[in-house]
Amino acid sequence: MKEYVPNTREELIALSVSAVKGMLLAIGMIFNGYVIALFWGWFVVPVLTNIPSLPLVPAIGIATLIRCLTYQSPLAVKWEECTWGRAIARVIVEPILYPAMALFFGWIIHFFM
Repeated sequence: MKEYVPNTREELIALSVSAVKGMLLAIGMIFNGYVIALFWGWFVVPVLTNIPSLPLVPAIGIATLIRCLTYQSPLAVKWEECTWGRAIARVIVEPILYPAMALFFGWIIHFFM
């Protein structure tokens, strides 16, 4: 099988952005699982005292399942209308910033438990 070699600068940038997006997606899945495991310990275990804590790997699976069941596709944007800055911001915001915001607000809420 022949190895793919990008011919133009645009192809190289697109390939690089795809690689970064893949890495951020993996990091985002792990971070989502971490947040769910932490929330489980903060909000579920104190209320249901006989329930065990949730380890990280099952929490990642549950986070992925929840994401699959509740995913809402963003509005379709034509690639020609999307700037590189907006595309990169979207790649960073979705997998990293959303769970970080949930973690921040959950951290505040858990003080009231």
